[in-house]
Amino acid sequence: MPPTAIRLIRLVSSSLRTSRNSNKALLLQGIVEELAFYISDADKINRKYRGKHIAIVDDKVVASGSDPKLVWEKAKKKYPGKQPVLAFVPKEDTLVLLIG
Repeated sequence: MPPTAIRLIRLVSSSLRTSRNSNKALLLQGIVEELAFYISDADKINRKYRGKHIAIVDDKVVASGSDPKLVWEKAKKKYPGKQPVLAFVPKEDTLVLLIG
């Protein structure tokens, strides 16, 4: 993972831990951590799940498919006490331009 991404994830995680709304902060921290996993293993995930929705729980892809609702339901059935993070893996490399 690029050093800039690691610093950004640490900064967001740190600020979430000090948030006044602890439930929301914990949820957002979980999302940030799962997305950090995705970023750290993006090449492998992108090749394997190209064009699909994926559900991530505890630093692993636990369900995938073309219908995000079904992917969510599969993940919740496998991990009922967890909050899966959904992501869509594009079919091709995607260029994101930030203008500011």
